[in-house]
Amino acid sequence: MTVLLVTFSNDNESIPLVIKAIEAMGKKAFRFDTDRFPTEVKVDLYSGDKKGGIITDGEQKLELKEVSA
Repeated sequence: MTVLLVTFSNDNESIPLVIKAIEAMGKKAFRFDTDRFPTEVKVDLYSGDKKGGIITDGEQKLELKEVSA
């Protein structure tokens, strides 16, 4: 299970706390700062037989099929 957190770079201090809480439950968290898209964060979406997508932030990649919350 991966939780996708849609936020922005200057969001409040609660975001790192939420990420820590998710990870403490043994789950993964992926932060998507919308203000960094499309310059630093890349989104590739696929349609047709191969529906899905990938969010890339530097070395981190998230396949959208992994997102459950």
